[in-house]
Amino acid sequence: MSPRTLAIIKPCAVSNPVILKMVGDVILSKHFKIARACRMQLNHDQAAQLYSCHVGKFFYERLLRHMTSGPCLAMQLETTDGSDPIRTWRAALGPSKLFGNFMAHSNIPPQKRCLRQRFAISDTRNCGHGSDSPEEVDREIVVFEPFMKNVEDPITLFELPKELQPTDLKSEPDAEFCNNLNGESKLATSTALK
Repeated sequence: MSPRTLAIIKPCAVSNPVILKMVGDVILSKHFKIARACRMQLNHDQAAQLYSCHVGKFFYERLLRHMTSGPCLAMQLETTDGSDPIRTWRAALGPSKLFGNFMAHSNIPPQKRCLRQRFAISDTRNCGHGSDSPEEVDREIVVFEPFMKNVEDPITLFELPKELQPTDLKSEPDAEFCNNLNGESKLATSTALK
């Protein structure tokens, strides 16, 4: 089996389609192959199994609440350039401590910052998870294996679900809407969704 890692995009990032797309762009730019993936909402038992190494720590319950708050995206990543997928993914994520990220990397341009520095909301809602060893990959991926599917087109993992995509995007403004704005055409140069 090729070297692999488990990458999880946490609910705080999956729930924001703009952030999810940017995370996907980073993953695809780092020479990763997304071999298998699933988008799912963990239940309490699954989250507890995933984070069993943190039982008893002050943030454990908060972490479980966040990980069960909405869908996450779990991916089995392999590298296409021979690099270590665990180290490459964890470097892309960056340190888990939010404040430390900002202090250590404040002079780096935003587009070059690690994912957590760009998108973390807190130490818990910090965009993503990365296994720290091959043994942890094997232990953690068990939670997701029954749900994972082979990935043919990785770009689709980071797109809005079809039911949330706009279907009737007009290139011209809605004339009736524009004319009803006190008789003025305030949106004459904008694009309207109908």
